[in-house]
Amino acid sequence: MDAYFHDKIGEKVVPLVRMKAGRNLPGKLVETIRAGTTHDRLIEIMLEERPLAHVATIVRRSLADATIQNVGKIDNALKVLGCEDAWFHAAKTLGTSRKKIKKIVQPYVDRRHDIVHEGDLGKGKKNKHSLKRITRPYTATAVDRIENFVQAVDGFIDSKIP
Repeated sequence: MDAYFHDKIGEKVVPLVRMKAGRNLPGKLVETIRAGTTHDRLIEIMLEERPLAHVATIVRRSLADATIQNVGKIDNALKVLGCEDAWFHAAKTLGTSRKKIKKIVQPYVDRRHDIVHEGDLGKGKKNKHSLKRITRPYTATAVDRIENFVQAVDGFIDSKIP
């Protein structure tokens, strides 16, 4: 998911700015650009070939160190594109509620975090330092649910920013 959100946001910055003719851009996008460059550099960019490509690079670099996986960080990242309502549309596409889709996604993100950063070891007194059990069906379900979520969000973003 992390790579998807980084790629998708970077890919949609230029079409979004063009579509809006540079006006009424999402506040989070403007904030991200401001934080990622100086006024002097923005003036230089205006005079270069393909100035919007430089703006997209500023946004990509600003997001590069962020991990866009948990529900809150996904919300924050989607604000850059003005797609705060993506959860609603993903839930609608998947036939569930916004609250439920977040509850579906977050445990898989948490488990991934445990695997990558904590060696997927138990934390309680009984199972401390022992590996948590993971099964093929659990993994298949996780992949299916995350893929379905990402496809639903992708369809929404593409419909909003062609």
